[in-house]
Amino acid sequence: MFILGQIVKKFVSKKGKEVVIRYPKWEDLEEFTRYINKLSKEDTFITFSGEEIKKEDEAKVLSEWFYQLEMEDK
Repeated sequence: MFILGQIVKKFVSKKGKEVVIRYPKWEDLEEFTRYINKLSKEDTFITFSGEEIKKEDEAKVLSEWFYQLEMEDK
């Protein structure tokens, strides 16, 4: 069942760092936007290459993603 922010798995990496895999939550929006825009500038051959996205656009994508995940649970 999809629950915003729910932890799926925790483990320690080979380098000794704690890793937490969890579902996204709305508070992640700012960081998602920042990270995507940073990657876009690096010419990494991702969907966004050299473009900058707006937080409002990412919010729409995140909202649609949450909706799809919730519908899969029903």
